[in-house]
Amino acid sequence: MDELVTSLKEVVDNITKFNKDLEDNTEIISQLTMFRHWYYIPELNVLGPSKYIGYKNMNTSKYDRVKRKTGVDTKKILKEGFIKLPVESKKGQKINGTTL
Repeated sequence: MDELVTSLKEVVDNITKFNKDLEDNTEIISQLTMFRHWYYIPELNVLGPSKYIGYKNMNTSKYDRVKRKTGVDTKKILKEGFIKLPVESKKGQKINGTTL
């Protein structure tokens, strides 16, 4: 069974790994359109999807095991450490790259 993260450090490790996987052009790039719930860490200026950053010790190959899950469990655990930012807000638009 895949374990959910239990600390912010685990989330930061996962989001760092996710962004490294993107830079390295791993298979995860082909799955970007499948991610619906994104989380942002302003101190690192990085985004990561809930199903990738919400499970312990995630990596691209392990993601294949959890990608069929709904993300409900990861959203529940991640909402405790993040605030919801509406896409239409100024910050949301800036993060999405739609404003300067």
